[in-house]
Amino acid sequence: MKKNIKSIVTTLNCKSNTNFNKKLSEEFRFPTEDELRTKYNKNSSIYLQFIDEAKERAKKLLLSNENTYVEEHHITPKHAGGSDDKANLVNLTYEDHILAHYIRWIEFKDPKDKTAFSVMSGQTEDIRKERAKLGGVIGGPLGQKKLKEENRGWFDIEKQAERGKKGAETNRINKTGAWDPKNLNKANETLAKNPDLYKEQRIQNLSQGLKTQKEKGINIGNPYKQRLKSLKYHGVLLNNVRYSIDTEQRTYLCETTLDYYILYGEATPSKKKPEFYFLFNFFSKFYI
Repeated sequence: MKKNIKSIVTTLNCKSNTNFNKKLSEEFRFPTEDELRTKYNKNSSIYLQFIDEAKERAKKLLLSNENTYVEEHHITPKHAGGSDDKANLVNLTYEDHILAHYIRWIEFKDPKDKTAFSVMSGQTEDIRKERAKLGGVIGGPLGQKKLKEENRGWFDIEKQAERGKKGAETNRINKTGAWDPKNLNKANETLAKNPDLYKEQRIQNLSQGLKTQKEKGINIGNPYKQRLKSLKYHGVLLNNVRYSIDTEQRTYLCETTLDYYILYGEATPSKKKPEFYFLFNFFSKFYI
């Protein structure tokens, strides 16, 4: 004989609720184990077969009414080691969410699934929504604190920088956001009318940028690279011959002499003979 929902709850020692059937449909009931094994393929997990079926059912309901109430379910529950990865999450209706834990308990006999569907079946949909809201209010700040401590999510500087670059590139290609011609024209017009509008902020940004580069020894904060950049343009004058550091050129400076020149040569290129002319004259016999 088919068991109705109240008899099942009584069997599970789950206290009934006066609002018990207000949100659960009249047709809702827990199927017996025999019914489940008859309905689904015995050679594969009845639980996973039900999840696939319930997932599609929720999708159809959401397509017909985007305000349909659904709940997020972990296919492999957290209590069984399941993760929060998208592949492990699925949207189910309230009733199917209860049945998911019930069927998982039928198949795997995990007492925590029994507790889950017992408690859930004794709550109305409204109570579930209120609990979800409360969980967000309490869990939100705690979750953010944990993310900050572990440098994850919004607090992962490298990933945020990567997302920013991707977003900027997308805007550039699509001519949206800061790359929207209308926005650019408006910004240029505003700056033309108020040239000093962001002057102080630009100076602060530039100062901070230079400070950061100096601390990290990058870009302008790396004297060696800055010197090399200058020499790539001007070349090096030795024995009245200007040598390039481009190996493709007919006359170029070898790495040994170049390194020495960068460290000890003139601060700026000159048409005059460098201060270390005789020293380089000596080196040039061997390395140039």
